Amino acid sequence: MQRIRRYLKDPLWLFMLTGALIFYIDSLMQSPVHNEVAFSSKAMQRHFEQPVQLLSQHITAAEQAKMTQQYRDREILFYEALELGLHLNDPMVRKALVERMRQIMVSDISYPDEGELIDYYSSNLHRYQSDFEISFEQFHLPMTTPDVAQALSLLAQHPDLQEIDSVRRRTFNRYGLSVLRAMYDDEQLAQLQAATKGAWIALAPGENGLHLVRVLASYAPEQIPYLRIKDQVRTDVLAIREQEAIDNAMSRLRSKYHSRSDRQITAD
Repeated sequence: MQRIRRYLKDPLWLFMLTGALIFYIDSLMQSPVHNEVAFSSKAMQRHFEQPVQLLSQHITAAEQAKMTQQYRDREILFYEALELGLHLNDPMVRKALVERMRQIMVSDISYPDEGELIDYYSSNLHRYQSDFEISFEQFHLPMTTPDVAQALSLLAQHPDLQEIDSVRRRTFNRYGLSVLRAMYDDEQLAQLQAATKGAWIALAPGENGLHLVRVLASYAPEQIPYLRIKDQVRTDVLAIREQEAIDNAMSRLRSKYHSRSDRQITAD
């Protein structure tokens, strides 16, 4: 009790106690902060139309009131998430926002007309050629095959043999290099391209197994007519224009922001 009396006589303690009491009373009298959340009437209307379209029935007044509150709660949660900065550390949200920015950047590009498409095609004929293609036959044998030389000798005597050790012969017609690269490694593909037509050979063993192949025919790349490849030409021209639009927009944005890595920030 004497210690309390001593504190009450101390001006500093009385000042601190009075200040704390004033702040406490002020916090009780303060009204809560209200942030305004704007709701889109069109978006809310679409929110109501979805169950009607899915269920083919009208919603009651009670259901509409409940859906209205659900929509408002969803919008409130969205604004609260922004205030908390959740979008800054969520990789999926960041990716979606970046993609949306790219869409905005390319929204005003012009679509090429027929003349521009023909000009681009004519200036880039090398881009619109068919693959080098190969037709061949193959036995795909297990790596445990004991005698590959014996199998090749058998095929030399019976080149049209249909089966070896229960493995059926398969025929591949006009397979392009882009597809063959997914089937064989680089060494095997080089052997296949250099193989003598009509002769059975064994490709180098690889992780994909053991292959005995016979090339039937090969086809040099051919120029694809414009009308057959027109859609791809349009896609290519648009891709170039989109990238140019993004590059121009980014050159402006780079001058607006100063980028530093976390290591630079730590060093500073």
